[in-house]
Amino acid sequence: MRLLHLSDIHGRVDLERILRAFNELKADIIVISGDSESSSLLRDLAGRTRVFYVSGNMDSISVVETARELG
Repeated sequence: MRLLHLSDIHGRVDLERILRAFNELKADIIVISGDSESSSLLRDLAGRTRVFYVSGNMDSISVVETARELG
């Protein structure tokens, strides 16, 4: 099983690089351990594989709502 762990993905983040890493790794699961600003990245990743999201202290409200919506 391959796991991609992401954390503190806010500020200047290269989203293309994250997607490239996911594709190269062929991750079975993605764990995002908080501090994210990108609902679109969360939706994109959730459309590719299982994503487990744990909120942090710097998450945007839209990301938390998206995580709840995606289950």
